[in-house]
Amino acid sequence: MITINVKIFAIETNINVFVVDNKDFNHDFLVGLDCIKKFKLRQNEKL
Repeated sequence: MITINVKIFAIETNINVFVVDNKDFNHDFLVGLDCIKKFKLRQNEKL
């Protein structure tokens, strides 16, 4: 686990990130509910 500085739109903050080294993990970056809340992210019908 590491702490990195992430900026999404106008919000910039430090978040804890788990580094996964697994060939079966197909995602570059996976956000959890805590990160979604912190950056006030939403998903609409257009994704």
